[in-house]
Amino acid sequence: MIVLDIVHFLLIAYLGASVFFLIFFAVMGHLPFTPKKPLTNIQNRFVVFIPGYKEDAVIYNVAKKALEQDYPKELYDVIVIADSFQQKTLDDLRKLPITVNEVSFEKSTKAKALNRTMADLPDDTYDVALIMDADNVLAPDFIS
Repeated sequence: MIVLDIVHFLLIAYLGASVFFLIFFAVMGHLPFTPKKPLTNIQNRFVVFIPGYKEDAVIYNVAKKALEQDYPKELYDVIVIADSFQQKTLDDLRKLPITVNEVSFEKSTKAKALNRTMADLPDDTYDVALIMDADNVLAPDFIS
């Protein structure tokens, strides 16, 4: 009988802890939260790579949004790696203050496109490289 009482107590304690865990995070999720900005004054040079393969429908807006960062414009560059894009899309992208790097492979992969583009960059130009997907949109404070 005492063994059943111990098992019963352990089961109640385990389930109670699980319920408390869920309630705690449910309540915490409803509290206001403002993430703190980094407490450093160091500003790194960033490059934002946006590789895309036949992503004509979304790439222009993604590139345009990537330029809307609240980080100093001279400290980050946006490079769109265009693999099999239509000429109209390429022309539209070239109107933006970004770099458009056209690549073409027999069998395209994101890794091949990134490696070719990074090989063309001079050494020590950037401190940080951000690699996005062609349909990702950066929040305005993402880099900062």
